[in-house]
This record gives sequence, C-alpha cells and structure tokens, in this order.
Amino acid sequence: MKKKIIALALFIVMLLSLLAGCGGGGGGGGSNTGNNTSGGSTGDLDYVEMTWLFIGDPPGDAQMVQDAINEKLMEKLNCRINIQMTSWTDWDTRLRNELIAGNVDVCYTASWLNYVIYANEGAFMALDDILPSAAPDLYNALEPQLNMMKVKGQYYALPNLWPEYVTLGIMYREDLRKKLNLPVPNSMENMETYLLGIQQYDPEQTLISYGPQPPTTIQNYFRAFDHLNMKYNWISLGYGLWYDNDNPSKTVDYWYSQDFIDDCKLMKKWADLGFWSRSALSDTNLPEFVLETGLSVATWTNPNRFTEAIARVERDYPDWEVGFFAFGECNGGGIWPAHARQNATAIASTCKNPERALQAVEYIMLDEEMHNLFHYGIEGLHYEVRDGNYYSLSPVGATEPFKYEGFNSWNLRNGEFKIPLSTDKILLDTWDRLDAIAAKAKYPRVNIPDGFQEDYSGYEAERIAVINVMVEYLAPIQAGLVNDVEASIADFLRRAEAAGLQKCRESYDRQFKEYLAEFGYE
Repeated sequence: MKKKIIALALFIVMLLSLLAGCGGGGGGGGSNTGNNTSGGSTGDLDYVEMTWLFIGDPPGDAQMVQDAINEKLMEKLNCRINIQMTSWTDWDTRLRNELIAGNVDVCYTASWLNYVIYANEGAFMALDDILPSAAPDLYNALEPQLNMMKVKGQYYALPNLWPEYVTLGIMYREDLRKKLNLPVPNSMENMETYLLGIQQYDPEQTLISYGPQPPTTIQNYFRAFDHLNMKYNWISLGYGLWYDNDNPSKTVDYWYSQDFIDDCKLMKKWADLGFWSRSALSDTNLPEFVLETGLSVATWTNPNRFTEAIARVERDYPDWEVGFFAFGECNGGGIWPAHARQNATAIASTCKNPERALQAVEYIMLDEEMHNLFHYGIEGLHYEVRDGNYYSLSPVGATEPFKYEGFNSWNLRNGEFKIPLSTDKILLDTWDRLDAIAAKAKYPRVNIPDGFQEDYSGYEAERIAVINVMVEYLAPIQAGLVNDVEASIADFLRRAEAAGLQKCRESYDRQFKEYLAEFGYE
C-alpha cells in the first residue's frame, strides 16, 4: 500500500511540473500537434519523437523494421517512435518506473497487466475528450468497444480490432483416443475413462503433468483442478467465490459447499490412481509444451495454443493427432471472445503530444500497409504471402530476423488486415464453433469476468496471508495429496478465516457486484 501511495504521489508531482503531453526528445511539443492528418500533409506539424513500450524480448532486425516504420511516420505525421521492449518477468517494475520518470509515451496494457490499477493511479491519460477529435476514424472503428474500457466512467486505453477467442479448454491426444476406442474426455467421467484406458495400454506413459499455479493467484493452486470447469456453468472468481454464468449477480460459495468436498475427493481418487506424480506440487520447471513433448495426454489450453501445438506435433510427431474442446462446450456456457481489455494501448498521463500519439496509433491500425509493416516486418525480406497466408522468410540461426508479430504488438491488431498463418484456418474454424455458443448467452459475446479487476489496496495484508494459507494447505488438497479430505478442508478453512478470508471475500464480492451494476450485468 505504501509503495502505491508513493508512486501516486510521484505521479502528481511529476504532472504538476511537466507540460501535458508525450515525453521524448527531438523538439516536439508545438501548438499544432493536434491537427487532423486525414489529408496526409505534415506541413503544419512540429516534429515529435515518442517512446513506445511493448512486452517481451526484442525481435531480430528490430532496428531495421523500426527505421522503415519511422520513414512512413515521418512522411505522414512528422514523427518518429522509439520502440522499447521489456521482458515478461520485469514488465510491471519497468513500466511503473518508466511512467514515473516520464520516459514512456505509449504502452501495451491489458486487464491481466493491471490496466485498472494503473488507470486509477493516474498513470494513463483519459482519452474520452481527445480521441474523437484527434483520431476520428479510429474512434469510429473502436466506439462499440470503448464502453468496456471504462474505469469509473472514462476510458484510459484503446482496444484492438481483432476480437479473439481465448476461452480455456482441454487439448488431448486424439490419436490415442481413436486407437484405444476411448471417449472424448469432455466430462469428468469421460476424462477418467480416457486416462485409465491409456494407463492400461501403456503404464509408462505420463498422463498429466501439471505444476502449481503461480504463488500470487487467488483461484486454483493445482492446475489439474481446472478440469472441473467441464462440470460447472460457474465462473471462478477468487477466494472460493464463483458466479453463475446465467445469473452473474448470484455468487456461489464454493469452498463451503458439498460440491467442493466431492470434487476434492475426486482429485484424491485421481492422484491415488497415478494420473499425476506425487511430487506434482514441486514440479515447477516443467517444459512449456507438456503434451507436445509426451509429458501429458491431456492439458488445458486455449484455441490459439492448440493451433500452435498442431504445427509442432506435425513437425516432431507426425503420427500423433491432437484434439481440443472448450470448457463451455461441456457445461453449457462460459464462452466469449477476449475482453476489450485483453490487448490494449494506453497513452501515458505525462505524454506531451497525446494527439500525435493517437494519430500514430490510428495510422498503424487503419492503414493496411503500415499495419502489416509494424506486425510482420518487411515483405520480401521477412515474410511473403502465398494463397493469402503468411510464410516466414527468416532462416533459423543465432540471430533470427523479424518474426510474425515480432514486437508483440497484439494491441494494434486489425482483423481486416491480419495476414493469417497457415494453421489459422483450424483456429478460425474453432472460433466459429465457439462463437455460435457465445451468441446464445444471456449477454452475447460479452466477457464479464475479464472486465473486472480486484482492488485489494484496502486488504493487502489479509490477501497475502490468505494466499500463503492457500499455497500451504489448499494446494495439496486440490492435488489429492492428503489422507483425510474433509478434515483437511476444515483445517484449511479455519486457517484461511484466521488469516482474513472473510474480509477479502466481502470486499471482493462487493467490488464485483458494483462492477456488474456499473455495466448493467444482472
């Protein structure tokens, strides 16, 4: 809490001492920077430089692609951008430090990267008043989604123009299922039959390899427990609270229910059957692709990773086949496209030239040639298009040239221009299947849970204490590694209550219901 107060105070001091608009050198900041650029002339635009921050490691040929981008930006908008990237592990620290120092103008943001927290702290600029005039074409294109970006009545970031389905589900070895005449593992009962059948056929085959969830999560701690999403039309929130997908304002008290006891007993049964290692909770260094490397015959994933897995399997194990289904296809609900906040673009509150920043974003997202240069590199050098599909021209080597979406610029995607990978037909067919279900929901195609972000500043100490109890006492219950399930659950709940569980739950539930009321979800 103290760190957040200090950070906010630094923002306020900085805002009072700086002129409004994009930081960066190069003589920017003239009075004409807000002029509309639809005509393409730069004659009345002062020169501006801006720093843009993306997440991930820099791609090969980054400077070459950036130079090509800047050549077009200079011609169109008399500006240049300096693209910076930071690793996944230090993103939050780097972004916060750069924002406080006023060293970044435009950045990637997302609900899963604390978009709401940054907006509430004053780190991002409210865009309601300037987007319609500075970038009217972009405003018109994004307007249907901007309501979902709002934080306390204003939007502080811009969504992309390529809604994707990242709904979680199960990827499994379809070749083994066919060979052994086993059921599709799309229910808890079928999953058990599927795993037992493979185990009997090949006792040496690893069935499920899951490590624990990250130590900061407030949901499930053992990943195999997520298979239970096949069973319920409930959406997991936090601290044992779930909500009914058909009635969002109805909270389900899962940890104190008989369902929770029964589900934990099922996990113990599966653990005793040897479906996963007894050392699963210490398996923290598993490879990213457990199914594609033979360490699992069923794993949870999303449609994007499923189609990526197909390519790896075809390359390394051509006799294998993988299948996928979303949890919502089993439980009758819980399917929606990614929330507008999934991949978004924010303008720093210290930006000296926010209008020019928005115009650059508009140019990249709405001009096909510029869009494709930014995302795929230089055509003919880094990629080519055959039969409408993207094919890399980058040879594998110590320093690989620019790859597909090399800047991880998912926030600037436009589905109208996006060049598909050769495997995207499978992906888009999967999306069509999921979209048919999402269209029938009470709130069609609306991602309710991902639009909510917990503010735990008022109970941070209790939250940390509860998480520690969950790591030590809930994880082994969910992994089926306790002798007496009911006694272990009772002990876990006593310890969690002593740590401040009820305060966390009451605050979380109140915030979630306020969020539902704000957006009209009942």
